[in-house]
Amino acid sequence: MKRYYIFYNKDNKKYEVRKANIIGETEETYVILEGEERINKKKSGVFDDKEYANIVKKELITTKTVKNKFKGKYYVCPICGKRVRRNKITVDHKIPKKFFQQLAKDKYGIDDLRLAEDLWKQCWNFSNLRLICEDCNQKKGSNPYMLERYIAKKSYMQKKNECINRGARKMNIRNNNFVSRDLEMEILRRYGNTFDKKYII
Repeated sequence: MKRYYIFYNKDNKKYEVRKANIIGETEETYVILEGEERINKKKSGVFDDKEYANIVKKELITTKTVKNKFKGKYYVCPICGKRVRRNKITVDHKIPKKFFQQLAKDKYGIDDLRLAEDLWKQCWNFSNLRLICEDCNQKKGSNPYMLERYIAKKSYMQKKNECINRGARKMNIRNNNFVSRDLEMEILRRYGNTFDKKYII
């Protein structure tokens, strides 16, 4: 069976999908012969399908592109305001991958987001990505209210003038240009049509 993996070519600074010439394996890794070198690659990073490997390659390219937008040595995290070194910067999905994975399961009956092309594109769209520090990314991943708070903030900013004029305490998320129709309907189904201002960050 042919297997494929992602190789970073240092000469042209590009990710490439290559056929894996497997010459050995352990419980967790494959030993791959790349030219005259031996590379240890985790089994989760070796794929049976070339098209699937290309999807993973796109994720790596997108992550690298977002990180390369920052050229300095230090970065100020937009969430906590902490000054961190470049190597402590991580790429964050504003609307978490877990939410899109749940959508893929509910809509298509599949556990793998990469197989749901429309949802995968929304998840990895540049508008859904940002740079934050490592600590904030970990905290965000463990916060069950982060999604509601994020959508509430987006809704609030778009409806701000309307809310001020009406003196409203809550805001409606319908006709929100930020979210796709599928995502909007899922939010409506799970959380209702309004978000309280206490969720806003």
